Amino acid sequence: MYIAAALSICSAVVLATWASETCHSEAGCCPRGWEPWGGSCYLIIKSGNWDDAWSACLAMGGVMAAPRSQEENNFVADKAHGMTGIHWLWVACTNTRGTWRCGGQDMGGFVNWRPGQPSGGVREQHCAALTSWAYDNYGKWHGVRCNNMYRRTAAACVRRPSQPRQFCLFTGRDGRPVESRCLHGHVVREYPLASATVGLCGRACYNDPRCFSFNIKKYHNGETICQLNNATSSDDPVKFQDSGSACTYFEI
Repeated sequence: MYIAAALSICSAVVLATWASETCHSEAGCCPRGWEPWGGSCYLIIKSGNWDDAWSACLAMGGVMAAPRSQEENNFVADKAHGMTGIHWLWVACTNTRGTWRCGGQDMGGFVNWRPGQPSGGVREQHCAALTSWAYDNYGKWHGVRCNNMYRRTAAACVRRPSQPRQFCLFTGRDGRPVESRCLHGHVVREYPLASATVGLCGRACYNDPRCFSFNIKKYHNGETICQLNNATSSDDPVKFQDSGSACTYFEI
């Protein structure tokens, strides 16, 4: 059993505030027009093909959403459903050489495919989109051509709220950080640190809209690595494992 401790990223000295078993970050502010949900900010935009939607989200400081839970899937589907003329919502999942990946990672968490999808028999099915108009497969994902349905598609862009104030780490019953368990298989970016500076790695995670948690790994040769993850330990508990080197896990 782990206890969550919330720490201020702005403090020169790390100060702990004891919380419950789950860890929550303070709410920030969403830009005008963006809607807060689940600790992030969302904006539904009308778009053409998948690449155009991806680029548009990046240009606004976010990324295209790949829903990580049924609740998030329902939220973005309902938002798109409320837009006139929109029948499909692009999902940040693509098929490259026969392997579907979401947010740059192999599928290992939440998916919401329509029965029979994705269809391996259709070679053009390289991108995912969910249905946002009311019929039997509402909210279900389909494999489609990436340049398909350019007049009736939208995308959900997601980004971090501005001015976030805290992140959280897991501690043992003695109140000390657990320095042996980290989240594996979800790293979207990593880079070396001159020292085990939690604040630097935390700020990097806040500034990357793909990041929901981060690891700080220390190797036997003295090297320290900051790893940004696109999931949390609750999203993929099987991958929250002991590490061969000292490793500390944090959530934002």
